[in-house]
Amino acid sequence: MRVLVDLRSVHAGMTGIGRYAQNLGLSLERAGAGIIVEAITSPGGMEFLKDSFSSRLHVPPSGAGASWENLGLPDLIARLRADIYHTPLFILPSVRTCKYICTVHDVIPLARPDLTTPEFAELFRRHIGSAVKQAHHCVAVSEFSKQDLLRHLPISPDRVTAIHEPVNPVFRPHPENANRALMDELALQRGFFLSVGAFDRRKNLGTLLDAYVLLKRERDNAPALVFVGAPNGDSFDLALEIRKRDLERAVRVLGRVEDGVLARLYSSALALVYPSLYEGFGLPVVEAMASGTPVVAHRATSIPEVAGDAAVLASCDKVEDLKAALELILDNPSKRTELRVKGLARSSRFSLEQQGRDLASLYERVLRGAA
Repeated sequence: MRVLVDLRSVHAGMTGIGRYAQNLGLSLERAGAGIIVEAITSPGGMEFLKDSFSSRLHVPPSGAGASWENLGLPDLIARLRADIYHTPLFILPSVRTCKYICTVHDVIPLARPDLTTPEFAELFRRHIGSAVKQAHHCVAVSEFSKQDLLRHLPISPDRVTAIHEPVNPVFRPHPENANRALMDELALQRGFFLSVGAFDRRKNLGTLLDAYVLLKRERDNAPALVFVGAPNGDSFDLALEIRKRDLERAVRVLGRVEDGVLARLYSSALALVYPSLYEGFGLPVVEAMASGTPVVAHRATSIPEVAGDAAVLASCDKVEDLKAALELILDNPSKRTELRVKGLARSSRFSLEQQGRDLASLYERVLRGAA
């Protein structure tokens, strides 16, 4: 079976879909000898992937746009004699030259348009209907996301399969001495609260800051709060929100960091705090658990499915509830130990190998016409 996978969203500084695409490619390489993997990517992706992805890479012509997507890409698929083309994006060629698989991460622009930008909502609405129609099968990243997709788009349930995202093996427990140089470089002390993700309204960072303000009022020596991520184009201004609450001394904003640094930040944190209001999966939750780091997250959308009983799930849209969850982590070493043990066990279910096996099985069913 020949599979062409779209890795054009993979590059240095990539966001969630890029991380999914990278893991998609790596998982397919682990899927077994029955699959020959090739990929399309960008020049930046070619450089980024050169040390981790061994399969053949193809770079579209410079400036390739909609015409290449609808003509050049089908021609490339035909020349490669691909059986499956899998894209993590919601845009597919209008001409079919093999079986098309499309991953739909979430339908936030349809379900909660208030939590995305008007520009992205318009782009999504313009393409998602034709992508779902053109795809022979859709992959959802959680059962929650699958049900959301079925609620908002005209697609039969037998054309959607939920396959959880995997966690990259770089995210694992790192001993304290392996993190010391990074902590010194960043002027951080171990045991901080960590937030990972885009700086936007959906991630609910304003409520996190409000809960942290209440915590600091009662405990001046509360751990630092560290943010990793970048603005996502909406109206939420994290730096302004920090200044408004007079938290400049207690809060650090590190911006985007490479995975090796992020892995050590997870291992050095007291807990990941992930109060996001809406997720199709919630990859940082699994990355933190795989790093042996306790997790506090919102009890909504996909998070209970992903975290199970291995995280503190709270009503993170309520300031007092989120503050109480932070206090539970802060005051209970035995709870932190329990969460580390459960988190490591839980995260082992989300491996590259498991996703590779699940995808290979799906591809075979699609080729047989059974899915």
